Amino acid sequence: MEKILVINPAIASANLGDFIIEEVTQEYIKEWFSDAFITDIPSHTPIDNLYFYSLRKPTLTLVTGTNLLQNFPYPLDRQWDIKISDLTRLNNVTLFGTGWRHYRYKPHLLTPWFYKKLLHPQNFHSVRDEFTKLTLEKMGFNNVLNTACPTMWKLTPEFNQTIPTTKASRVVTTLTDYAKDVTKDKLMLEILKRNYDVVYLWCQGTDDYQYYLKNFFDKDIIVLNNSLKAYKDILSENDLDYVGSRLHGGIYALRHQKRTIILAVDNRALEIHKDTNLPVLAREQVENLEELIQSSWPTIINLPQESINKFISQFKK
Repeated sequence: MEKILVINPAIASANLGDFIIEEVTQEYIKEWFSDAFITDIPSHTPIDNLYFYSLRKPTLTLVTGTNLLQNFPYPLDRQWDIKISDLTRLNNVTLFGTGWRHYRYKPHLLTPWFYKKLLHPQNFHSVRDEFTKLTLEKMGFNNVLNTACPTMWKLTPEFNQTIPTTKASRVVTTLTDYAKDVTKDKLMLEILKRNYDVVYLWCQGTDDYQYYLKNFFDKDIIVLNNSLKAYKDILSENDLDYVGSRLHGGIYALRHQKRTIILAVDNRALEIHKDTNLPVLAREQVENLEELIQSSWPTIINLPQESINKFISQFKK
């Protein structure tokens, strides 16, 4: 029996976006390896000796999504909590929809060596934007595919035709606690209140609500429970748009056939937008949001289908 080890960013995560990614990637993994024994270990916590049995000679090791790759092999901000000493028991890892953590800095001199020890030398790796692909190629990898994020693979031309082209009467929004901009975020909320009859707030991160409460509290904004179920429930309703700054909150809305505008607070959404035409507006341009809301436009996503198929085909027997 095949033994699949999944390095899972949703375990011990404070961001429900990780659970969105994991919901989707787990569906694919169970489809590809329906007869395999699948074990999950966390990416956000150190590798414990309790995981030693799981790490022993898996058929395949996958790390599923999020911006886990970093410029330094020993960062203080451990999105993927792995150290050089862990390379003796964790290696031949295959990336599945992974992105880069920070775009502003160049990788450390040790980083290429670190990832060459960690990542599988032959398997195709799936990364979610061209920046990540080019960064790994500069380190000497020639087996990296820009597949966009797996959460987007459902957004085919046929599916996107089911997404409305004009605004709804209600909107669900998100804020981002780790990328605060009180002035821009306040303007976004004011525009939403002006253009929609009902505004819902869904808190994807653990501190999003405190950020809202401290700076923007408004009795007319309906705050949803901060669970993925609550978000899924509201997205199952008709006559609803998504406009907010959480990337995967927006992609999840698209997957539920909702007209979506993602306000980019960092390079992640902008890089994916450049590659795929994901509906993104830089938060610095929030003054243009009202015009965009009131305009009519189709959702057109340019998926790298050839790269997606190439990545998936390596797992088909």
